[in-house]
Amino acid sequence: MKRVLLPKEERAIFFPSVPESINPLLLANSIAKELPKVVMLIDASITQSEKLGEDTCALLEFIQPKQKIDFMLLDEIPENTHPEAFERHCDRISALSQLAAKEINQHKESILVIASTPDAILSPCPLINQQQEIEITISKGETIAFDKLRTQLAEKMDYSCEILCEESGQFSVRGGLIDIYPVNGN
Repeated sequence: MKRVLLPKEERAIFFPSVPESINPLLLANSIAKELPKVVMLIDASITQSEKLGEDTCALLEFIQPKQKIDFMLLDEIPENTHPEAFERHCDRISALSQLAAKEINQHKESILVIASTPDAILSPCPLINQQQEIEITISKGETIAFDKLRTQLAEKMDYSCEILCEESGQFSVRGGLIDIYPVNGN
């Protein structure tokens, strides 16, 4: 096995030569001690990464029952012809949005755990400023012009207007109400 050297100034941990089954326990224990804002769990496949993330989060919830944990997958974007392409793209945008929110110190109270693969991390993603330009944030009590919101959703964000809003990237208009299913919702 090749030795892995981590820069001393980086807060990173590497556990060499331990049985795979102990990894979630080691990770959950380390996370509970440090309480970082973001944790990236990387494994060879998205299936292995998801299992590692789920097991780690379950143990972390047991160790720190009051700690809020957001668990997300960051998968590669498949070919557009793939049956799950849109859904996986939405999951990716959601994970990247959560990561960007952590970067600008929103959602301080929770730990964001992202499970991924090396290929997914190296896959292209939108630039953060481009993403923030088309993102709409609506706060409780805020007033937004009805027609402006509907136009932004359809034209600027490429959401589809449907009779029923049932999937990511859709919105529906019912009288004076707009139902929105955001692509970055979890």
